[in-house]
Amino acid sequence: MPGSKVFLPQAIPAPVLAAVISIIATRLFNLLMLVLLFRSDTGGTLSEILRLSLLPDYRLLFMLMGGVFLFEAGSVLMLLRGSYHWRTLFICCQCLVLLLILFRGRGEGLSCLPGIDPADSHHFVRHILLQKIPDLLIILLLCVPASSRAFFRRVPGPAAGHGEQER
Repeated sequence: MPGSKVFLPQAIPAPVLAAVISIIATRLFNLLMLVLLFRSDTGGTLSEILRLSLLPDYRLLFMLMGGVFLFEAGSVLMLLRGSYHWRTLFICCQCLVLLLILFRGRGEGLSCLPGIDPADSHHFVRHILLQKIPDLLIILLLCVPASSRAFFRRVPGPAAGHGEQER
C-alpha cells in the first residue's frame, strides 16, 4: 500500500560479505594446512601437538593462535551486524599479529623455537608474511568501498530496531 510503512532488514554490502567469506575461508584453509602439515610429517596430529604443547614457547604460540582464531570467529559475526567497533578491533588484531610476526622473526626470535632451522628462519618469516596478504585485502574490502564505510557508519534508529530501516 502506498501509505504503509515497510520494515526491511539492512542489506549487507557485497564488499563486506566478500570480506567475511574470505575471513572464514582463509582461517579454515590455514587450519586444514596445519592439520595436513602435522599429519604428513609425523604420522599423528594429536600426539605431535601434545608433544609441542609441553614446550613453553609453543604453548604460548598455541594459546595465542587459539585466542586469535576465536576472536576472529566472533568478529565475523559482528562484522555481519555492521559493528564499527568490531571492525576496528579486527583491524587492530591483524596489526598486532603482524607486529608479533615481525618482531618475533627478527634475530633469534623464531630460530630459538625447536624444530626451526636458524638458517631458514628468514625464509619462514617471509612465508608467514606472504600469508598475511589476504588479510590486507580483507581490511581494504572493509574500509575502502563507500558501501562498506556507509554500512559501518549507520546507526540503527530506535523506532526501526536494530538492523532495520524504514522505507
